[in-house]
Amino acid sequence: MSNNPATIKVTVDDFSRYIANKRDFYDAMVANGYYMPKYKTTMITEEYMRDILGGKTFCPHYKDVKLLPCPRPPPVELLLRKFHRICESRNLLNNCGVDELRVPDKRWLLDFVSTFKPDDEIFRKDYRPPAKANKLSEMKTVDVNKSFFENLVPTKRKVRRRGLQIAQQGLAKQIREFFTVMTPHEF
Repeated sequence: MSNNPATIKVTVDDFSRYIANKRDFYDAMVANGYYMPKYKTTMITEEYMRDILGGKTFCPHYKDVKLLPCPRPPPVELLLRKFHRICESRNLLNNCGVDELRVPDKRWLLDFVSTFKPDDEIFRKDYRPPAKANKLSEMKTVDVNKSFFENLVPTKRKVRRRGLQIAQQGLAKQIREFFTVMTPHEF
């Protein structure tokens, strides 16, 4: 799976006759056989595509990708951890193009794992992803007066008309804590 093609020097004018914007660049990369994440992902930047062309960043080719079935894929966080382990084992960690700000889509990660680690547990018939936890029940704590709930009747409403900010703030805090705890090596 060679990723260092022979290069030639091209003037900026010649280059811009074929590629005028990021979308043209992306389409040209796909047309040249690079198996790219979806265009809308944060990973797709001009810098990332230039690094692929220059051989600084690894990107598999369509001809090398091996698709395996995974009817119930794991969460992106787990796929990112598997991705980083594969990159580390192949000495690609410094040039994989993924960091906290630039993350590929779930399908691309799944296909990457299936290509480089086809015997992974997520491709077994009996694999089930970890159960999704209820985010609201994981909220850390809410400070209330000691007697706040005394003699208070639980609500009978099944659907909230407007979500409370206290719940939204708790979820936002939880997400921030998750990303500050996670480091690139834990992905």
